[in-house]
Amino acid sequence: MVVTINHLKLKISWTKVIYWLIIGFFTLYLASDLRYNTAFVDEAIYATVGEEVLRGQHWENALSWMGGSYFYPYTSALINRQMGLFGIRLYSLICMLATGIIAGKIAKQLGGKTAELIAMGLFLFGANTMGLAQLGTYDAPAFLFISLSLYFAIISRYDEGKIKYAKVALSAFAMALALLSKYIAAMFIPTIALLVFFKGKRSDFLAISFWGLISYTIFGYFVFMNMEAVYDTLTGYHYAESSTLLSIAKETAKYLYVYLITIPPAIYFALKGLKSEKKIIIFALLVGGIMPIAYHVSSVNIRSFWKHLAYSAFFWAPISAWFLNKTYKAINTAHNKNIALNNIAQFSLTASAILVFSFLWVNFSNHWEFQRSWPSTSSAIAYLEENRTPSDRIFAEGSAVYKYHLFSGFEDSGAWTSTWWLMYDGKEGTDAMKAAIWDRHFDYVVLNGYFTPTINDEIWWDLTQNYDVVFTDEYKVFGEYNYTTEIWKPKQASPVELAHEGS
Repeated sequence: MVVTINHLKLKISWTKVIYWLIIGFFTLYLASDLRYNTAFVDEAIYATVGEEVLRGQHWENALSWMGGSYFYPYTSALINRQMGLFGIRLYSLICMLATGIIAGKIAKQLGGKTAELIAMGLFLFGANTMGLAQLGTYDAPAFLFISLSLYFAIISRYDEGKIKYAKVALSAFAMALALLSKYIAAMFIPTIALLVFFKGKRSDFLAISFWGLISYTIFGYFVFMNMEAVYDTLTGYHYAESSTLLSIAKETAKYLYVYLITIPPAIYFALKGLKSEKKIIIFALLVGGIMPIAYHVSSVNIRSFWKHLAYSAFFWAPISAWFLNKTYKAINTAHNKNIALNNIAQFSLTASAILVFSFLWVNFSNHWEFQRSWPSTSSAIAYLEENRTPSDRIFAEGSAVYKYHLFSGFEDSGAWTSTWWLMYDGKEGTDAMKAAIWDRHFDYVVLNGYFTPTINDEIWWDLTQNYDVVFTDEYKVFGEYNYTTEIWKPKQASPVELAHEGS
């Protein structure tokens, strides 16, 4: 269809309409609700670490545990100065939207425009994708840079000479930025290197050497300058949360059930009928999607698994889209040739409609739960904002959240301490916490039982002996489980204690 506006002729097709509807709905749905909850602790950490670095402070020594360079915290702090939490989350939304568009472009290389639309829809409306699009962490930009690296590696395969090497250079530069954003991007190096190195039955040593030289020079320089901190990160326990293979399997099924259904037959038909060029691309995408699952299964570690499964969705969405489009075409062709297949075609159409509806229902329901998966601190923050003074020392679960929202504490590195770890009076851990509590060192203690319930139990008796509850607030996590935030203040000293202190 051709539409004329002021003598300007525009060609409009159903694929273009659906393309922009997907982008528009994804953007409006998520952007309209970026203030769905107070900051998650990771969002607060990156913004406050970045702010401290911008101010020339490095109290947190974040490079030793953060899992990335200061590249993202810098970005987060700069955005936060102008647009606050809304802006930080909007940046993530833009990154994930761009990643979804790239997933569509890769699918288009395999199966045309319809496959592009399917891949975009599958990836963008996945529950973990929508969650990452509303979460101001380093995952979203790392996602974007990985997707750009992959895309440039794929399209470089169709060129020669200077244009080819320009695209290889862009792929390598994007991978370096991904590694600086989040070290875990390294697990996708084999996939992208495969696409750069192999073309049909030929091997391109020059291209892969050029790719490696650029990416490793940039990232290697960072590692060389921060070797001790990077070593501490990679050998530490910061990303370990032991689980069971059953829990990992359940999490995989929860977020990837569509791909678990479509990928096996897709690989079968790809091996059976595709030319070698597309086989290499599909094989590389298959490996890329397996890598996050293999990492978590081998380590039996469920920490951040839901986020990493979004990488699997990104790599597998183009394969599933190609397969679903191919299946639709095959059924449609058979139906046109043989009227007896009408019932099969109608059944397939009905099954597809049910699958689409269930996909959207399940993923939007899971996303609703994600938005409520940590306690809101809005009431507690309002209380502290009204009652605390800038010199007060606050000990809290997820203390970075309070530090971020009150945007103070940067003048004193010890003003905001957390239940995750504490050093006090030559002691560490819970021993330090108990000693500080008995000294009534903290002006406020904030606990909610969400982040460190075990530690809370260990210090509970000591806390009740020395502090009184002055504020409580209940909040439902996942819309079901009640969590109570309590703010404590030191008890008034008894005459005996005052006499002891005076002596």
